[in-house]
Parts: sequence; C-alpha cells; structure tokens
Amino acid sequence: MRDPDRIKGGVDSVDAIASVHGVDCLFVGLSDLSVDLGYPAEYAHPELEAALDRLLAAARAHGVSVGIPIADLRHAADYRRRSVSFFTTSDRAMVANAMASFRASF
Repeated sequence: MRDPDRIKGGVDSVDAIASVHGVDCLFVGLSDLSVDLGYPAEYAHPELEAALDRLLAAARAHGVSVGIPIADLRHAADYRRRSVSFFTTSDRAMVANAMASFRASF
C-alpha cells in the first residue's frame, strides 16, 4: 500500500533528505509520483515536471545521483540531459520494446 502523503512529503522535503550524510542516491518512481500528484501516467504534466526538477536541483546541490525507472528508452536521452544519473527497467519492458522493433522491421 502506497502512502501518497509520504511521497509528496518526500518531494517537499527533498533538500533535507538529499543533505543527510550517507544518502548518495534519490530514486524517483515517476508512476507513483504522477498518481499521488493527481495526474496518473501524465509524465509531461507541468506539476510532475516541476517536482522532478525540484528533486534534480536538490540532488545537484548535494552531490547526490538520481535514478528513475523507465519502460521506453526513447525517454532516456531527455532525462539524461536533465541530469538523471541512471535508469532501471524491467525484463517485460525490454522484451516488449524488442518485439515492437522486430515487428516494425517487416
């Protein structure tokens, strides 16, 4: 069970979190964050973008890396330009993307 207040509170407190000795990474679940902000799966929504920008700024200020899960590598370049340090994905997403690419080759 997710706690939306905890997730939103994490964004509100990100500077304090990133400044804790020993914290070296912020991992941002964009799906959970989009739901908790009231914009499920609207990854380009201005409020979600602003929250991510706030997280990235705090991470830069404290020398902390940022990671996010992604399902589609087409988004990785944009996130990388915005200073996201690393990405995770699932085997399901990799297989789905590979099959879509394979199907498009016919």
